[in-house]
Amino acid sequence: MNRSRLWIALLVLIAPIIGRALWFYRGAYQPPQTIATPDYLSITLPEAVISTPFPEKSNKPAQAIKNQARVLIDINHDNLYTTTELQPLFDNIAQFGGIAQLTDYNQTLEETLRSVDSYVVLAPTLPFLVEELTAIHRFVERGGKLLVIADPTRDMSMYGYVFGDTASYLQSVAIVNALVEPYGMTFVEDYLYNLRENEANFRNILLDDFDKNDDLTQDIEKAVFYGTHSLETSQKTLILASNTTLSSRTDEPGEYPVAASSAQGRVVALGDFTFMTNPYYKIWDNQQLVKNIAEFLAGDKRSRTIRDFPYLFNQQTGFWVEKDAVITQDKLAMFSLLQSTLENLNIKLALVERPVKGYDLLVVEKFSQYQKLEDFLEPFDLKFEDIPTENEAEEENGEEITPTLSEPDLDPEKPTPSPQEEESQTTPTPESAESEDAGSLFSFLEDNIEEEKNGGKITVPGLGKLSPNGIGLILFDQQEDRNTLILLANNKEALLDLTSYFTTGSLSNCAFYKDIAICAVTKDSDSESSSNFDSFDFTDSNSGY
Repeated sequence: MNRSRLWIALLVLIAPIIGRALWFYRGAYQPPQTIATPDYLSITLPEAVISTPFPEKSNKPAQAIKNQARVLIDINHDNLYTTTELQPLFDNIAQFGGIAQLTDYNQTLEETLRSVDSYVVLAPTLPFLVEELTAIHRFVERGGKLLVIADPTRDMSMYGYVFGDTASYLQSVAIVNALVEPYGMTFVEDYLYNLRENEANFRNILLDDFDKNDDLTQDIEKAVFYGTHSLETSQKTLILASNTTLSSRTDEPGEYPVAASSAQGRVVALGDFTFMTNPYYKIWDNQQLVKNIAEFLAGDKRSRTIRDFPYLFNQQTGFWVEKDAVITQDKLAMFSLLQSTLENLNIKLALVERPVKGYDLLVVEKFSQYQKLEDFLEPFDLKFEDIPTENEAEEENGEEITPTLSEPDLDPEKPTPSPQEEESQTTPTPESAESEDAGSLFSFLEDNIEEEKNGGKITVPGLGKLSPNGIGLILFDQQEDRNTLILLANNKEALLDLTSYFTTGSLSNCAFYKDIAICAVTKDSDSESSSNFDSFDFTDSNSGY
């Protein structure tokens, strides 16, 4: 009885297993003769339209390529991008013969902007200082180009979130608006989106409304911005979103500007950065837009003014000396000093007797030589009154004049004086010749106007009559084929002071009128100090060429 119950129990347990096996597994598997596979060849994946050809090499003349425009890219304000993302822009800038460079932490922005032609600010999160904003606005006034880009995906530094220093790390829009608001443009703290027409994502808006009369938007039919701010502007709108586009600030549709320009086209604001990065710059006509931006930045150099000193030369430069003139020790030393200084600015300096094609020109002379410089000085409308001649100036300053054979000093019957006697006869008793500190621009001009010394007058347009004593003039003339810089002062010490402005790179002690700078230099004394150039020793004074 117990055994039969055991078998019944086992049967109850096994029966369901056997039943399921017979129900689900009905014999051995027999594979079909052919296996059906998808028709992969007939499947086509959607692709973004690529209509813009890759940029070809520039057709600009070799001379234009040689005169390379410099484009400064800002990295000093915790900008939210990497330089590798700018490679498409860098490549196009190079196609137009331009040079892209990054800002230098060891140099102030005001100093750096003197040497460049365009300035690009992209997604900064650290505010600009007041002096930096002033330097940028003055740069634009001097003909510089400014490109400002904000992007809603790059508007806050993670530093502010991690360390809580949100007071100093602001949103990018608040920072860039300080740059563009003076020009009638403002970035809006929003992003645009379009639910009807987009490039695979509602924030990737399609753009087809361009200003066809502007160089920045030439040859563009359709572009894509991958997350963009809108702009409010009273100036020229370059790109306008369609009326089905909405703003995240209001969620209302409208025709929102996403690119605008001002200041005769020298200031441009863009609401998106992603469109110029790889691979997005290849979509639709984005590549053409990047090319147009590169040409805007590097297509040509801006005109220079005296306030760009010392970055006033565009090419190799000639140091002018009068034809057939003997090159004095002081002249050669001055040339050597300027040559070494300009080499640091990548400018080669050579001696020339006349203006040479393909050369800029640097002229360094005393006021007493003004008659020989009439052709160079004509554009500045200067007037010289009672300025001593060269010999008179040398006598007045105590300089030695080489005597001629007819002078009594060369009488063979006259005893030769001893060196001590000769020195006592030819060298005036020196007085205190300490250089006067100008103190300030107004004080040195005021002292100059009240100067009682009878040394003539120089009339400078816009500033009136000035005594040549204690001042130096820096004159800048920009022409189509060359830039000419003229340095004038009363004596060799004053000229040395004037050339020292090259080494400092600043004209902070100067007054300006157009392209004329009037600078404080060493005043005359009864006797000039000994030459600062005694270390230069050469025998053939005509070998300077």
